[in-house]
Amino acid sequence: MLRNRLGRWCMVLLVALAAGTMGAAGTEAEGALPQPQRVVVTSPSTGLFEKGFIVALRRGFYAEEGLDVTRVQMAPSVSVAAVLAGEGDYSLSAGSTVTAIVGSDAPLKLVMGMAVRALHVLMTSDPSIQSVADLRGRAVATSTLTDTTANLVRYALRARGLEPQVDVALQPLGESPNRLAAMQSGQVSAVILDLAQAVEAERRGGRILLQPAELPDLPISGLSVTETKLREQTPQVEAMIRASLRGLRFLRDNRADTVAIMMDHLGLSRDVAEATYDLGAGSFAADGIIPDSGLQMLLETSRDAAGRDSGATPAQIADFSLVRRLSQ
Repeated sequence: MLRNRLGRWCMVLLVALAAGTMGAAGTEAEGALPQPQRVVVTSPSTGLFEKGFIVALRRGFYAEEGLDVTRVQMAPSVSVAAVLAGEGDYSLSAGSTVTAIVGSDAPLKLVMGMAVRALHVLMTSDPSIQSVADLRGRAVATSTLTDTTANLVRYALRARGLEPQVDVALQPLGESPNRLAAMQSGQVSAVILDLAQAVEAERRGGRILLQPAELPDLPISGLSVTETKLREQTPQVEAMIRASLRGLRFLRDNRADTVAIMMDHLGLSRDVAEATYDLGAGSFAADGIIPDSGLQMLLETSRDAAGRDSGATPAQIADFSLVRRLSQ
Protein backbone atom coordinates (compact mmCIF):
# COMPACT_ATOMS: atom_id res chain seq x y z
CA MET A 1 0.00 0.00 0.00
CA LEU A 2 2.75 2.40 1.04
CA ARG A 3 4.74 1.33 -1.95
CA ASN A 4 1.78 2.09 -4.23
CA ARG A 5 1.32 5.56 -2.69
CA LEU A 6 5.02 6.33 -3.09
CA GLY A 7 4.84 5.20 -6.69
CA ARG A 8 1.86 7.47 -7.37
CA TRP A 9 3.57 10.46 -5.69
CA CYS A 10 6.75 9.88 -7.68
CA MET A 11 4.72 9.76 -10.88
CA VAL A 12 2.92 13.01 -9.98
CA LEU A 13 6.22 14.64 -9.13
CA LEU A 14 7.80 13.59 -12.40
CA VAL A 15 4.83 14.83 -14.39
CA ALA A 16 4.89 18.15 -12.49
CA LEU A 17 8.62 18.55 -13.09
CA ALA A 18 8.22 17.75 -16.76
CA ALA A 19 5.37 20.23 -17.12
CA GLY A 20 7.35 22.89 -15.29
CA THR A 21 10.37 22.34 -17.51
CA MET A 22 8.27 22.52 -20.66
CA GLY A 23 6.54 25.64 -19.38
CA ALA A 24 9.87 27.29 -18.62
CA ALA A 25 11.21 26.34 -22.03
CA GLY A 26 8.09 27.68 -23.68
CA THR A 27 8.33 30.93 -21.75
CA GLU A 28 12.00 31.34 -22.70
CA ALA A 29 11.24 30.70 -26.36
CA GLU A 30 8.37 33.19 -26.31
CA GLY A 31 10.50 35.84 -24.59
CA ALA A 32 13.67 35.28 -26.62
CA LEU A 33 14.89 38.17 -28.78
CA PRO A 34 14.85 37.53 -32.52
CA GLN A 35 18.21 36.79 -34.08
CA PRO A 36 19.78 39.81 -35.84
CA GLN A 37 19.56 39.77 -39.62
CA ARG A 38 22.96 39.38 -41.20
CA VAL A 39 23.66 42.11 -43.74
CA VAL A 40 26.72 42.61 -45.96
CA VAL A 41 27.48 46.14 -47.16
CA THR A 42 30.11 46.52 -49.86
CA SER A 43 32.32 49.60 -49.91
CA PRO A 44 34.58 50.50 -52.84
CA SER A 45 37.39 51.83 -50.65
CA THR A 46 38.21 53.31 -47.27
CA GLY A 47 37.46 57.01 -47.29
CA LEU A 48 35.50 59.98 -46.07
CA PHE A 49 32.63 59.24 -48.49
CA GLU A 50 31.48 56.28 -46.33
CA LYS A 51 31.61 58.20 -43.06
CA GLY A 52 27.84 58.32 -42.48
CA PHE A 53 27.73 54.53 -42.75
CA ILE A 54 30.81 54.05 -40.54
CA VAL A 55 29.38 56.35 -37.85
CA ALA A 56 26.10 54.40 -37.84
CA LEU A 57 28.04 51.13 -37.63
CA ARG A 58 30.38 52.28 -34.83
CA ARG A 59 27.58 53.86 -32.81
CA GLY A 60 25.48 50.68 -32.97
CA PHE A 61 22.58 52.17 -34.92
CA TYR A 62 22.29 49.16 -37.23
CA ALA A 63 22.42 46.77 -34.28
CA GLU A 64 19.57 48.69 -32.64
CA GLU A 65 17.53 47.99 -35.78
CA GLY A 66 18.17 44.25 -35.40
CA LEU A 67 20.84 44.13 -38.12
CA ASP A 68 24.22 42.42 -37.89
CA VAL A 69 26.08 44.49 -40.48
CA THR A 70 29.43 43.54 -41.97
CA ARG A 71 31.42 45.92 -44.18
CA VAL A 72 33.36 44.29 -47.03
CA GLN A 73 35.72 46.36 -49.14
CA MET A 74 35.79 45.66 -52.89
CA ALA A 75 36.74 47.56 -56.02
CA PRO A 76 33.86 49.81 -57.15
CA SER A 77 32.52 47.69 -60.01
CA VAL A 78 33.09 44.48 -58.03
CA SER A 79 31.16 45.87 -55.06
CA VAL A 80 28.11 46.37 -57.27
CA ALA A 81 28.56 43.00 -58.99
CA ALA A 82 28.58 41.34 -55.56
CA VAL A 83 25.19 42.85 -54.75
CA LEU A 84 23.78 41.69 -58.08
CA ALA A 85 25.12 38.17 -57.42
CA GLY A 86 23.61 38.05 -53.93
CA GLU A 87 27.03 38.02 -52.24
CA GLY A 88 26.33 41.45 -50.81
CA ASP A 89 23.10 43.12 -49.72
CA TYR A 90 23.87 46.81 -50.26
CA SER A 91 26.56 48.85 -52.00
CA LEU A 92 27.81 52.29 -50.99
CA SER A 93 29.07 53.05 -54.50
CA ALA A 94 26.62 55.46 -56.11
CA GLY A 95 28.61 56.04 -59.29
CA SER A 96 29.26 52.37 -60.05
CA THR A 97 25.63 51.53 -59.31
CA VAL A 98 24.35 53.99 -61.90
CA THR A 99 27.04 52.92 -64.38
CA ALA A 100 25.80 49.33 -64.05
CA ILE A 101 22.21 50.46 -64.66
CA VAL A 102 23.18 52.56 -67.68
CA GLY A 103 25.72 50.11 -69.07
CA SER A 104 23.87 46.83 -68.67
CA ASP A 105 20.35 47.60 -67.42
CA ALA A 106 21.27 46.17 -64.00
CA PRO A 107 18.16 45.74 -61.78
CA LEU A 108 19.42 48.10 -59.07
CA LYS A 109 18.06 51.16 -57.30
CA LEU A 110 19.63 53.89 -55.26
CA VAL A 111 17.44 54.13 -52.16
CA MET A 112 19.38 56.74 -50.22
CA GLY A 113 22.08 59.37 -50.73
CA MET A 114 24.94 59.94 -48.30
CA ALA A 115 27.77 62.10 -49.65
CA VAL A 116 26.04 64.14 -52.34
CA ARG A 117 28.86 66.59 -53.17
CA ALA A 118 32.55 66.25 -53.93
CA LEU A 119 34.84 65.03 -51.15
CA HIS A 120 37.95 65.17 -53.30
CA VAL A 121 40.67 67.54 -54.48
CA LEU A 122 42.87 67.50 -57.56
CA MET A 123 46.51 67.73 -56.46
CA THR A 124 50.02 67.84 -57.88
CA SER A 125 53.55 67.94 -56.52
CA ASP A 126 55.09 68.95 -59.84
CA PRO A 127 56.30 72.59 -59.64
CA SER A 128 55.85 73.00 -63.41
CA ILE A 129 52.08 72.48 -63.08
CA GLN A 130 50.38 75.63 -61.88
CA SER A 131 46.89 75.06 -63.30
CA VAL A 132 44.73 72.32 -64.79
CA ALA A 133 45.67 73.57 -68.27
CA ASP A 134 49.27 72.53 -67.57
CA LEU A 135 48.16 68.88 -67.40
CA ARG A 136 48.00 68.64 -71.21
CA GLY A 137 50.13 65.69 -72.29
CA ARG A 138 50.35 64.41 -68.69
CA ALA A 139 48.71 61.64 -66.66
CA VAL A 140 46.27 61.92 -63.76
CA ALA A 141 45.72 59.04 -61.32
CA THR A 142 42.17 57.92 -60.61
CA SER A 143 40.79 54.92 -58.72
CA THR A 144 39.30 53.21 -61.80
CA LEU A 145 38.18 54.42 -65.21
CA THR A 146 34.48 54.17 -64.39
CA ASP A 147 34.07 55.37 -60.79
CA THR A 148 33.46 58.75 -59.19
CA THR A 149 37.13 59.77 -59.18
CA ALA A 150 37.37 59.32 -62.95
CA ASN A 151 34.04 61.09 -63.51
CA LEU A 152 35.15 64.08 -61.43
CA VAL A 153 38.41 64.34 -63.39
CA ARG A 154 36.56 64.14 -66.73
CA TYR A 155 34.26 66.98 -65.70
CA ALA A 156 37.15 69.09 -64.43
CA LEU A 157 39.22 68.59 -67.60
CA ARG A 158 36.38 69.27 -70.04
CA ALA A 159 35.37 72.39 -68.13
CA ARG A 160 38.85 73.69 -68.95
CA GLY A 161 38.98 72.64 -72.58
CA LEU A 162 40.86 69.35 -72.19
CA GLU A 163 39.58 66.01 -73.45
CA PRO A 164 40.19 62.98 -71.19
CA GLN A 165 42.30 60.19 -72.72
CA VAL A 166 43.18 62.53 -75.60
CA ASP A 167 44.80 65.56 -74.02
CA VAL A 168 45.24 64.03 -70.56
CA ALA A 169 45.64 60.32 -69.73
CA LEU A 170 43.59 58.86 -66.88
CA GLN A 171 45.59 56.19 -65.07
CA PRO A 172 43.60 53.86 -62.75
CA LEU A 173 45.70 53.08 -59.67
CA GLY A 174 43.21 52.05 -56.97
CA GLU A 175 42.79 53.64 -53.54
CA SER A 176 43.92 57.11 -52.51
CA PRO A 177 47.16 55.95 -50.79
CA ASN A 178 48.25 54.21 -54.02
CA ARG A 179 47.44 57.28 -56.09
CA LEU A 180 49.26 59.55 -53.67
CA ALA A 181 52.38 57.37 -53.80
CA ALA A 182 52.28 57.49 -57.61
CA MET A 183 52.20 61.30 -57.55
CA GLN A 184 55.03 61.53 -55.04
CA SER A 185 57.18 59.17 -57.11
CA GLY A 186 56.53 61.06 -60.34
CA GLN A 187 54.62 58.20 -61.98
CA VAL A 188 51.75 60.64 -62.60
CA SER A 189 51.66 64.41 -62.69
CA ALA A 190 48.47 64.84 -60.68
CA VAL A 191 46.02 62.83 -58.66
CA ILE A 192 42.48 63.10 -57.42
CA LEU A 193 42.43 62.36 -53.71
CA ASP A 194 39.93 61.81 -50.94
CA LEU A 195 39.99 64.75 -48.52
CA ALA A 196 41.16 62.40 -45.77
CA GLN A 197 44.47 61.94 -47.62
CA ALA A 198 44.57 65.39 -49.20
CA VAL A 199 45.21 67.31 -45.98
CA GLU A 200 48.21 65.11 -45.16
CA ALA A 201 49.45 65.22 -48.77
CA GLU A 202 49.40 69.00 -48.71
CA ARG A 203 51.51 69.01 -45.59
CA ARG A 204 54.04 66.85 -47.42
CA GLY A 205 54.45 69.26 -50.28
CA GLY A 206 51.46 68.58 -52.49
CA ARG A 207 49.54 71.49 -53.94
CA ILE A 208 45.82 71.68 -54.54
CA LEU A 209 44.84 72.51 -58.11
CA LEU A 210 41.09 72.21 -57.55
CA GLN A 211 39.23 72.43 -54.24
CA PRO A 212 35.98 70.48 -53.60
CA ALA A 213 33.96 73.62 -54.34
CA GLU A 214 35.62 73.83 -57.78
CA LEU A 215 34.54 70.28 -58.66
CA PRO A 216 31.01 69.40 -59.81
CA ASP A 217 28.37 68.45 -57.23
CA LEU A 218 28.55 64.80 -58.21
CA PRO A 219 26.99 62.42 -55.63
CA ILE A 220 29.60 60.05 -54.30
CA SER A 221 27.96 57.57 -51.97
CA GLY A 222 24.58 56.14 -51.04
CA LEU A 223 22.78 52.89 -50.42
CA SER A 224 21.93 50.83 -53.46
CA VAL A 225 20.06 47.54 -53.51
CA THR A 226 18.57 45.13 -56.03
CA GLU A 227 15.01 45.79 -57.12
CA THR A 228 14.06 42.32 -55.87
CA LYS A 229 15.34 43.02 -52.36
CA LEU A 230 13.68 46.41 -52.31
CA ARG A 231 10.38 44.77 -53.23
CA GLU A 232 10.58 41.58 -51.14
CA GLN A 233 12.55 42.73 -48.07
CA THR A 234 11.22 46.24 -47.60
CA PRO A 235 11.33 46.15 -43.76
CA GLN A 236 15.06 45.41 -43.84
CA VAL A 237 15.68 48.20 -46.34
CA GLU A 238 13.73 50.57 -44.09
CA ALA A 239 15.83 49.51 -41.09
CA MET A 240 19.04 50.18 -43.04
CA ILE A 241 17.79 53.61 -44.08
CA ARG A 242 16.68 54.55 -40.55
CA ALA A 243 20.05 53.65 -39.05
CA SER A 244 21.95 55.35 -41.88
CA LEU A 245 19.95 58.55 -41.41
CA ARG A 246 20.87 58.50 -37.73
CA GLY A 247 24.50 58.13 -38.75
CA LEU A 248 24.33 61.13 -41.09
CA ARG A 249 22.67 63.31 -38.46
CA PHE A 250 25.10 62.23 -35.77
CA LEU A 251 27.97 63.12 -38.13
CA ARG A 252 26.53 66.58 -38.65
CA ASP A 253 25.71 67.31 -34.99
CA ASN A 254 28.60 65.66 -33.11
CA ARG A 255 31.92 66.93 -34.40
CA ALA A 256 34.15 65.67 -31.58
CA ASP A 257 32.79 62.11 -31.59
CA THR A 258 32.85 61.94 -35.38
CA VAL A 259 36.45 63.16 -35.45
CA ALA A 260 37.38 60.38 -33.02
CA ILE A 261 35.76 57.79 -35.31
CA MET A 262 37.60 59.26 -38.32
CA MET A 263 40.92 59.05 -36.48
CA ASP A 264 40.40 55.37 -35.82
CA HIS A 265 38.84 54.34 -39.14
CA LEU A 266 41.07 56.40 -41.42
CA GLY A 267 44.24 56.39 -39.31
CA LEU A 268 44.42 60.18 -39.10
CA SER A 269 46.00 62.39 -36.49
CA ARG A 270 43.59 64.56 -34.53
CA ASP A 271 44.49 67.82 -36.28
CA VAL A 272 44.23 66.24 -39.74
CA ALA A 273 40.91 64.60 -38.84
CA GLU A 274 39.53 67.90 -37.56
CA ALA A 275 40.61 69.75 -40.70
CA THR A 276 39.15 67.00 -42.89
CA TYR A 277 35.85 67.06 -40.98
CA ASP A 278 35.56 70.83 -41.37
CA LEU A 279 36.22 70.61 -45.12
CA GLY A 280 33.88 67.69 -45.80
CA ALA A 281 30.98 67.66 -43.33
CA GLY A 282 28.83 69.87 -45.55
CA SER A 283 28.93 67.34 -48.39
CA PHE A 284 26.66 64.87 -46.58
CA ALA A 285 22.88 64.92 -46.95
CA ALA A 286 21.28 64.66 -43.52
CA ASP A 287 17.91 63.89 -45.19
CA GLY A 288 19.35 61.12 -47.36
CA ILE A 289 18.09 62.68 -50.60
CA ILE A 290 20.11 63.14 -53.78
CA PRO A 291 18.65 66.15 -55.67
CA ASP A 292 17.47 65.66 -59.23
CA SER A 293 20.43 67.70 -60.49
CA GLY A 294 22.77 65.23 -58.80
CA LEU A 295 20.94 62.24 -60.26
CA GLN A 296 21.13 63.82 -63.71
CA MET A 297 24.87 64.33 -63.28
CA LEU A 298 25.26 60.69 -62.24
CA LEU A 299 23.46 59.67 -65.42
CA GLU A 300 25.64 61.86 -67.61
CA THR A 301 28.91 60.65 -66.12
CA SER A 302 27.74 57.02 -66.20
CA ARG A 303 26.87 57.25 -69.90
CA ASP A 304 30.38 58.53 -70.48
CA ALA A 305 31.95 55.76 -68.39
CA ALA A 306 29.78 52.98 -69.86
CA GLY A 307 30.04 54.21 -73.43
CA ARG A 308 26.29 53.70 -73.80
CA ASP A 309 23.19 55.85 -73.55
CA SER A 310 20.44 53.65 -72.16
CA GLY A 311 17.91 56.46 -72.00
CA ALA A 312 17.60 55.93 -68.22
CA THR A 313 15.98 58.73 -66.23
CA PRO A 314 16.46 59.82 -62.60
CA ALA A 315 13.25 57.98 -61.66
CA GLN A 316 14.69 54.76 -63.11
CA ILE A 317 17.95 54.84 -61.16
CA ALA A 318 16.63 55.96 -57.76
CA ASP A 319 13.67 55.33 -55.48
CA PHE A 320 13.68 57.71 -52.51
CA SER A 321 10.12 57.03 -51.39
CA LEU A 322 11.25 55.21 -48.25
CA VAL A 323 13.89 57.73 -47.21
CA ARG A 324 11.49 60.62 -47.77
CA ARG A 325 8.96 59.01 -45.46
CA LEU A 326 11.51 58.00 -42.84
CA SER A 327 13.32 61.36 -42.77
CA GLN A 328 10.18 63.30 -41.83
